[in-house]
Amino acid sequence: MQHPNTSWFAAALLSVALAACGSPAASPTTSPTASATIDGEVDSLDEARLAWANAGIPSYDFTISRQCFCMESYIGPFTVQVRDGLSTVTRRSDGSEVDPLILDQLPLSAEELFAFVEERQEQASFRATYDQATGLPLTVWSDPIPEAADDELGIEVSAFTAAP
Repeated sequence: MQHPNTSWFAAALLSVALAACGSPAASPTTSPTASATIDGEVDSLDEARLAWANAGIPSYDFTISRQCFCMESYIGPFTVQVRDGLSTVTRRSDGSEVDPLILDQLPLSAEELFAFVEERQEQASFRATYDQATGLPLTVWSDPIPEAADDELGIEVSAFTAAP
């Protein structure tokens, strides 16, 4: 004879297990062509690019991390230094050097961040957030095939500072 709570417990356990198979962070699908809100928030790629151009910041530093199912050495965080629009130095946050292969396909300037967003915005699941003052992409999350495991990719930008 089966205990009456066993089937309820099994269903609950299955639900939790299936939920864990999703992305490591909540990734609601959003429209890649979101329009400006009434209060003028930066919430689309075009608005972000315009805000970045208006900010006129040629030299800056930021930290970037990957969000992926990959080796820990690929995740970061990495400190990026950009001077006159070109990435000049990229190191681990502890100051150590990084193998250039690890940096492959990681956006290392504002323009590369905008290109990263543009390349992924038509994927099945996508979201991006932007700095409201500069338009710089702060988070990007994409999942080309939501039903497939381990194909999600995200980046997170933090510690942005304009350089003199």
